[in-house]
Amino acid sequence: MPLILRAYEASDQAGCVAVFRSNTPEFFAASEEAEFAHFLDNRPGPYFVFELDGRIVACGGYATGPLAGQAALCWGMVARDRQREGFGGALTDFRLDVLAVDPAVQYVTIETSQHTAAFFERFGFATESVAKDGFSPGIDRVKMKMEIASRLPT
Repeated sequence: MPLILRAYEASDQAGCVAVFRSNTPEFFAASEEAEFAHFLDNRPGPYFVFELDGRIVACGGYATGPLAGQAALCWGMVARDRQREGFGGALTDFRLDVLAVDPAVQYVTIETSQHTAAFFERFGFATESVAKDGFSPGIDRVKMKMEIASRLPT
């Protein structure tokens, strides 16, 4: 079966939670699982999944607002056994490309950890602040921001 990028459906929750669990405890704290499940039930914006051979291997979304001109990447992750295969980059590119053509969006933010901040720097994000142990012990909260105009073709 081919790789499919599609919109999240309620029936995808177990697959997305499995992706989350595969990244615990290095990238997410186990205590965040309930928050993630709640997010999936109450998504503030579009959410997407990469499906390969009937299995969800990556998921992530975005939300706009509440501040004018702002969008945020939300809960992006790749199954631990499928990392470094390009799924995370493709999913990030897809979300940023969608946001780049929205005239209401001027900048994009993300809250990530020290473990993935360098990944987002490759897309043009810059660190604004770091809160040690901000997500949980050993997982810092790194707030990052990028001007979306940098994604537009020149």
